[in-house]
Amino acid sequence: MSAGRKLYDEWSTYWPDSTDEPIATYFNDVPKYVISSSLENPARNNTTVLPGDADAVRRLKESIDGEIAMSRVNPPGMSGDSVC
Repeated sequence: MSAGRKLYDEWSTYWPDSTDEPIATYFNDVPKYVISSSLENPARNNTTVLPGDADAVRRLKESIDGEIAMSRVNPPGMSGDSVC
């Protein structure tokens, strides 16, 4: 799963103690890829920080067998998650 730093920060405070199953276990166990130029020491397990450039995302996509779920904070008028 990939996300930006702001969403990662929000989820990092919610999901570790959540009892909302089965999704809490999924979010806590899934590999997380944070696209950020400001996050240096991620607190969550299974977290890799990627620089905020297209080449880093391209390399990640090429190294993963399967799909990568992408989550974001949606601006007004937009909804949903993406898969690439």
